[in-house]
Amino acid sequence: MPGIFSPLEHYLRGLAAQQLEITINFDDAENILNSKLPSLAYQNYAWWANQDENRLAETQPWLETGWRVETVNFQDKWVRFVRV
Repeated sequence: MPGIFSPLEHYLRGLAAQQLEITINFDDAENILNSKLPSLAYQNYAWWANQDENRLAETQPWLETGWRVETVNFQDKWVRFVRV
């Protein structure tokens, strides 16, 4: 899916196959994207949801790469992805 989340998709695709999880702080995510995260990403668990139904277009890239969000920490501003 082209768009601002393509760099994150490419980043996750480029990780070594044996890497089963990665924690990315929101600042690093924005550096990867070369763009700010949407304000909902800073406060709403639903934005990071892994649901197949009613999925936000923004989440599509990492879901299609075989990664899922395991944990989001809004206080410390990070997200942990796990490979599935």
